[in-house]
Amino acid sequence: QYLDAYVVRGQTYLSIASSNSKKSPRAELNEYADRAIADFDRALALDLSSPWALLGRGDAFTWKKQTEEAAKNYERALQADPMFDIAQQRLIALRTATAKKQIAARQWRQALATLDPLLRSDESPSWIYQKRDAHILRSQVYAQMDKLQQAVDELTIVLRVDPANRHALLFRAKLYERLRQGSSSKSDFDRACTLGSDEACAAVAHFTAAPGP
Repeated sequence: QYLDAYVVRGQTYLSIASSNSKKSPRAELNEYADRAIADFDRALALDLSSPWALLGRGDAFTWKKQTEEAAKNYERALQADPMFDIAQQRLIALRTATAKKQIAARQWRQALATLDPLLRSDESPSWIYQKRDAHILRSQVYAQMDKLQQAVDELTIVLRVDPANRHALLFRAKLYERLRQGSSSKSDFDRACTLGSDEACAAVAHFTAAPGP
């Protein structure tokens, strides 16, 4: 009836799988993930809302590459303890990696469905900073869907918490170009160039060489 023992043993099974991932076949190591899930299930039978058991279960399903099941467990852990930062970090990494794959496959709507639950407007700046890659991904999706102003807004959120993000500046500058907002575009290219972006510096040179009205 000792809940913590099941959690620690489950974590240990996962550690064995991770530490041997380069030495043993994955199918063989999946047995350790299954043992871990069994222990986390035993812990949850004692306490249905144990954050650490839910986190471990999420980690085990992440190991087994069952990402949706993993995400559900991380979300349940956050419902049990909204301040459980480790579960939030795991969920951010999982959702961001999934969205990257969907974008690479040009699955725009699926990527939005993955990112939208993760990105809330009421987040604290510290969490926005940790989710900045997810915001950039959502801006890419919006740009592909010709929702240019929404794409700009996503990048503006990123730049509020990470003003030196060259990628966000460069991308927003290009979006401003498409929106025919030349002065805003040049301003972002200037900032990105100052931060060391050769592509942005070339764009600034083009602005400088262009004939006036």
